[in-house]
Formats: sequence, C-alpha cells, structure tokens
Amino acid sequence: MLRDIVVVGTGNVVTAYVVVFLVEALLLATALLLLRRINVDAFRSERVDMLQIVAVAQ
Repeated sequence: MLRDIVVVGTGNVVTAYVVVFLVEALLLATALLLLRRINVDAFRSERVDMLQIVAVAQ
C-alpha cells in the first residue's frame, strides 16, 4: 500500500521501494530500542508460578 502511494506520487518504482525499506529500517530501530528497555530478571521475579495458579483455582 505504501509502495503504491509513493509510486502514484513520484511515478518511480525504485523510489517507492526505497521509501518502504527506510520505513522498515525505522521500525526495526524502534523495536531494538524498545527491546533494550526490557528487564528479563524483573519479569521473571514478577511472574506468577503455575503451581500457585493451580492452587488458587482449586
């Protein structure tokens, strides 16, 4: 869809693919920055153990 919009706007297919590639690179960089903020140890310490869930359910 983005490629088609850029092709209609510029009339150049190569430019459209470059724009799509740059958008994907930007999204990848954003994902990598967000992944750096994830603390696995904190997640593990806050995780509820499955045995506790089963014990509460009974």
